Amino acid sequence: MFFMGRRAPFLKHDKVIQTRNNYDLNVMNGAIGYVVDVLANATLVIDFDGMPVELEKSSPDLQDLQLAYALTIHKTQGSEFPCAVVVVHKAHSFMHHRNLLYTGVNRARRTAIVLGDHWGIQNCAKRCQVDDRRTFLPLFLDAAQHADADFARVAEAE
Repeated sequence: MFFMGRRAPFLKHDKVIQTRNNYDLNVMNGAIGYVVDVLANATLVIDFDGMPVELEKSSPDLQDLQLAYALTIHKTQGSEFPCAVVVVHKAHSFMHHRNLLYTGVNRARRTAIVLGDHWGIQNCAKRCQVDDRRTFLPLFLDAAQHADADFARVAEAE
């Protein structure tokens, strides 16, 4: 067993996912690997698609590793799996839209299982993703434009 503080321990044969690009290890965000060994010197050996990576227990790189038995649609980053279980629940209705359901179902190579109630699935099917995002970007752009104009006036005055 390989304990990570308050997180669940990594065990031999665990499926793991890299959650951030690590150029030093040549392991990118979304890469899925398997724990192939836990060495006596507290080193974890992970196989990322035929490339073994060794991480010591004290390595900060371990913070970018999570168990990968269940992943969100977003975390799968375009990967395919033999079977995908897509959960459509009322509690996540703010995320319901057709594109997300389509993406989740299409992560499955052979079998897709959609779990949810009739309302949730219907809600996903009828809602198209809208690009009506509520952000502060227009305010920031406006402020930047005014700052540029003020800067230009100051430069002209000098």
